[in-house]
Amino acid sequence: MTREIPQGLGNLSNLTYLVVSDNKMSGRISDDLFSCSSLVILDMAHKNFSGLLKPGIGRLSNLKILQIHGNLFSGPLSSEIGNLTSLMLLYLGQNQFSGTILVEFSNIYSLQILLLGNDNLKGEIPDEIFGLKQLIELYLTNNKFVGSILNSLLKLEQLSRLDLSGNKFNGSILDNLRKLNKSISIDHSHYLITWSISVLVIAGMKIH
Repeated sequence: MTREIPQGLGNLSNLTYLVVSDNKMSGRISDDLFSCSSLVILDMAHKNFSGLLKPGIGRLSNLKILQIHGNLFSGPLSSEIGNLTSLMLLYLGQNQFSGTILVEFSNIYSLQILLLGNDNLKGEIPDEIFGLKQLIELYLTNNKFVGSILNSLLKLEQLSRLDLSGNKFNGSILDNLRKLNKSISIDHSHYLITWSISVLVIAGMKIH
C-alpha cells in the first residue's frame, strides 16, 4: 500500500521543516505544498514521487535545503528553481529529469552544493553557472553533458569537490587543473584525480 502527501499542508503557514520519512510515499506533488512559504528545509529523498517538478516550487523562496533525489521525477527542470535565491544545497540527482541545466540556476548566489548526478540531462553547461562564487561541491555524474568547461571551472575558487564522470566533456584537463592547485596527484588505477583540498572524478570522460 502506498500513500501520498496529505492535502492541507498549504494551511501550515509556519511550517519550516518538512522531511518525508515514510518509504511508502509516492505519487505527484500537490500544488498545495508550494503554499508553505516558510519552508526552510524540504527533504523528500528516496521515495517514489513522480511527475514534473512544477513551477510552483519557485514560491518556496525561504528554502535553504531542497533534496528530492532518488525519486521518479521527470521532464525538464523548472526555471522557477532560479527563484530560490536562499538555497545552499540543491540535490536533484537520481531522477529522470531531461533537457539542460538552465541559466536561471545562476541566480542562486548562495548555493554551496549542487548535485545533478544520474539524471538524463544533456547539452553544454551555461557559463553563467560558473559565476556561483559560493559553490564548494559540484556533482554532474552520469548525464550527457558535452563541451569544454575546464576554463570556466577556474572561476569557482571555493570549489573543493567535483565529479564530472560519465559525461562527454572535453578539453586539456591536466593543464587546467594545475591552475586550480599545484599539488595535483593522479591515481591512474581508479581514473581519479585528487589534490590537497578535494577530489575530482573524471572516469568516463572524453579527454583530448
